[in-house]
Amino acid sequence: GGPRTATTGVVDELVQDMRRRLLLICLTLITMAPAAPAAAAGPLVGMADDRVLLPGGSAADKAVAAWAAQGVDVVRIFAQWDKVSPSPSAHKRPTGKAYNFSKIDAAVDRVRAAGMQPMLTLTGPGPVWGMQDPSRGSRRYRPSPASYAEFADAAAVHFAGRVHSYILWNEPNLAYFLAPQSSCTKTACSPVAPNVYRDLVNAAAPAIRAVDPSATVLVGALAPRGSTYHGANAGLHPLAFLRAMGCVDARYRKVRSGACAHFKAVQATALAYHPHSVTYSPTRPFPNADDANLASLSRVESTLDRLRHAGRLRVGSGIWLDEYGYQTNPPDKYLGVSAATQDRWLQEGAYRAASNGRVKLLTQYVWTDEPTNASGSGWQSGLLFANGKAKPALAHFPDPFYLDAPRSRLWGQVRPGGAHPVLVQRRPRGSSVWSTVASVTTDSRGYWSLRMALTRGAAYRFVPADGATHASMARTR
Repeated sequence: GGPRTATTGVVDELVQDMRRRLLLICLTLITMAPAAPAAAAGPLVGMADDRVLLPGGSAADKAVAAWAAQGVDVVRIFAQWDKVSPSPSAHKRPTGKAYNFSKIDAAVDRVRAAGMQPMLTLTGPGPVWGMQDPSRGSRRYRPSPASYAEFADAAAVHFAGRVHSYILWNEPNLAYFLAPQSSCTKTACSPVAPNVYRDLVNAAAPAIRAVDPSATVLVGALAPRGSTYHGANAGLHPLAFLRAMGCVDARYRKVRSGACAHFKAVQATALAYHPHSVTYSPTRPFPNADDANLASLSRVESTLDRLRHAGRLRVGSGIWLDEYGYQTNPPDKYLGVSAATQDRWLQEGAYRAASNGRVKLLTQYVWTDEPTNASGSGWQSGLLFANGKAKPALAHFPDPFYLDAPRSRLWGQVRPGGAHPVLVQRRPRGSSVWSTVASVTTDSRGYWSLRMALTRGAAYRFVPADGATHASMARTR
């Protein structure tokens, strides 16, 4: 599809509003509890929307300005191998022709100029000549580790000094990005993609580190659930994919045969993951034990730890969530939730991620909905509809708020980060009057957390630095 744009008025107003939020003013605190300590710093805030960013122009300028104003720290950008390759349909790499990174150059420079960090995903589909068997004409079937390493090296050299974070491939447990997923007989399938992916990473990671020894190199970026269908291109369940990548079976016994005969553990900074929950709330786990959404992120942690401790995956313990979002209905009638539910669940999702000390990044995917086609397909998790109209979640993206009643805890964030004074306010049931009950100073990333006795039936909200009332509120039962 073509580029998506946000309505000029909405974005301009948003940017101006966030600039006003940045003006810290003196707050006179009357009849309030003593200041409470802020929580430990939570994850970085990410944004990913290539359909807005990569076409460039005024739409990209306005979106990037809005992201920066709303406190985004990291912008993930696809560097799709075939799209930057010379003669991607050719069966042999043309000599003397370089990769064309011009669109990504412009995106990286926009992001950096706005004070945010670019993160590049070096992913397939790739050029036909980059596959192990170009005669198939496929851009996904068994990419060549040597060719992928050459691409990774070229990207690292080209972006040296401007980019320091890379993700190696996107959703390799889906056939759209990497094929085949499995080798199948009539009765059973055995995984192939994890072994191919392990070889790709083992070739590309050293190529990047040779150029930038301190680069953050992330692996995985797995889709959160696999397919129940039988077939070579059925998507693999993410935790089964990780075990196969580490050459262990379902009971974590080492596999030493076949593609695992000469096993070499993947070595990188950390694991990236996409904990999309589709129509499940942030506290409702996916039913399949080898799938994992945000509510079941502990499954990823457990699998990761067992592989790390066995020396089958040499990465850190942190988890970088480079995609997360909820699609809305409208326009998605099949996999969407209401716009109000999206708003609530994104705020709760931010709370759940921030409460997990292993989560280092939480990325909103996407900024603006894709236009729907005749079948109603597309990705509709934006904070703006395709026509640029704001969804309710847009208003609360810069200052998410959540009330965790079972833990008597109030939590929020003021974006952009930094130390901000925050007033916590309460309105008793049946009253129209809000009163300040506590003051908190946020941590270096704008996070705050407060435990206090919650009044039954009361509503709570907070007032960030400039005194503008946070519009979202939560009520106890």
